[in-house]
Amino acid sequence: MQLVKSCGYEAAAFVNGRYIEFLDRTSCEFFDNREQIKLFSPDVAIIYNTGFEDINFLKFCKSEHIKTIFVLHEPYMGIRELLKDGDYCVKEAVGSMLNSYLCSKADLVFLSSKYAIENCKKYMPRAYKKSAEFPLIFQDSFLMKGKRKYFSLIGGYAYSHGSDIFLDFIKKSYRTNNILFQIATRNNIEEQLNDSIIKKMIESERLVVKQGKALSSEEIDAAYRSSICTWNGYRRSTQSGVLANSYMQGTPVIATNVGSFNEYVSDGKTGKIIGNFEYETLLNSYLEVSNNIETMEKCCRDTFKTYFFYANQKDIFTKIMTQFMRDSI
Repeated sequence: MQLVKSCGYEAAAFVNGRYIEFLDRTSCEFFDNREQIKLFSPDVAIIYNTGFEDINFLKFCKSEHIKTIFVLHEPYMGIRELLKDGDYCVKEAVGSMLNSYLCSKADLVFLSSKYAIENCKKYMPRAYKKSAEFPLIFQDSFLMKGKRKYFSLIGGYAYSHGSDIFLDFIKKSYRTNNILFQIATRNNIEEQLNDSIIKKMIESERLVVKQGKALSSEEIDAAYRSSICTWNGYRRSTQSGVLANSYMQGTPVIATNVGSFNEYVSDGKTGKIIGNFEYETLLNSYLEVSNNIETMEKCCRDTFKTYFFYANQKDIFTKIMTQFMRDSI
């Protein structure tokens, strides 16, 4: 919203009613029904999340002669990559098919990394032919204060995110080091926490857990800011919102060399790239980050502002939109 308005366009958000409660409705204009959209009469709609409701919304936009841009977070990456989602591979396969349909109906597709572009070109050529590279963008809500003390897993708890590996490292750390841990996720992970060692670590406050409900922006920012580093040890990824939000708070990451991580993670400067999930590898990576946190904090902030802060993407967004509108005439 802020990017679009800062580029000189009028803007409003159309939001599914069940999410209205999470928004500050005083900050900008929000719609929750299509009659309001008709009155606003936009030229372009940017669709930001995948959902079956987008199918009817695209039909609505076409009937109202509204051009559409679909932000493709996860291009299809082939069956081998989907299988890395374990029990969720069927769900991800359905999501990939839905993405393909939405891209086929949209007028323009945003891809957020070179890795995403490569996969789109290989597996989704129809979407690739009408795509533009544009990064995931965020506001800058950097917190000046906050003591760093945790090795944290923040965001979705999933097999593809290597969350089980992180939890296993926590358990192995019980008697072998003094690292403090944090998990902050909206997923319900009561079953995963039902372990005697994990319970002892929670009781002793070596592990702090917030789970089972959506967190406010303030809670999420505070979780990143209180972290020495965050977990990006994913098995599969196109790009990571955790990466950008972590960098926003000057917090380094521990990441695998998958997806677009090698585009944005500078080993030894904004975090550590790991080649395996062995205990010693994870421990040494954490210790290196912990011993160089002040230097890495500045590198992370600089990387965030360069690639992910919306205000620094105005020129490329304006260029894309100018060409898009010209081609649409």
